[in-house]
Amino acid sequence: MASKGGIRILLAAMVACLLAVVPCANAAVDCETVKTQLTPCVGYVQGIDPVPAPGCCQGINNLIQLVGTTADRQQICVCLNELLPTVPGLILAKIPDLLKNCGISISFPIPPPTDCSM
Repeated sequence: MASKGGIRILLAAMVACLLAVVPCANAAVDCETVKTQLTPCVGYVQGIDPVPAPGCCQGINNLIQLVGTTADRQQICVCLNELLPTVPGLILAKIPDLLKNCGISISFPIPPPTDCSM
């Protein structure tokens, strides 16, 4: 099972992804939802798993579908910015690879802190 720290790392990476991909609008997405959806990706961003686990890319896509407003995206971003620094063993360089492996592209750098005002 993934550690709480690993989950937090993954959450931060995914927030950055969501900020880039999803259109803007009141925050209905909470940190627990983000954490749950990104848990399958933790081993990959910690360098434990050589490829994203089954369910990782689906979790990212589930989050993208949940985000309908600017407030949703900002909330996810805030969550990730708070969680990433607490995750031991996070390999920031794995985040762009994760997104690439999941077929997701973004137009800005991911490493925290990420400006959540967009």
